[in-house]
Amino acid sequence: LDDLVGLPEVRSHSESATLLLWVDVQGYEGYVFSGGRCCLSTGMAAVSEVWPYGILRAGMRLEEFAEVAAGIWSDYWVESGGEFERHPIGALSSFMEKIGTDGDYENVIFTGGCRTDQSDTAAQDGEA
Repeated sequence: LDDLVGLPEVRSHSESATLLLWVDVQGYEGYVFSGGRCCLSTGMAAVSEVWPYGILRAGMRLEEFAEVAAGIWSDYWVESGGEFERHPIGALSSFMEKIGTDGDYENVIFTGGCRTDQSDTAAQDGEA
């Protein structure tokens, strides 16, 4: 994903437009997100299925999926009763537990990019 977004044809359009990524790759979303960390962490939102059964079938642990998402976004949104509800990304693991691994899924919108991991934050604190 980072390689694709880095192409001049894509980059020239992204400078003048808000980007939203729509991902539906049958459980492999965590791998797409992991491979696109650089471009996604710039604030790009993503619409995606959260399908615990598919994530496990694709060979990723649910905890790993939640960690990848938390390294990129700060929030996720879920439609409920005709309105979207915002949730902190830290609640994603319990959300996936609630969905279960029997085949159910939910569409979510991940938002709030520009996340850094603790080692980046610690390095920045040491420089100040």
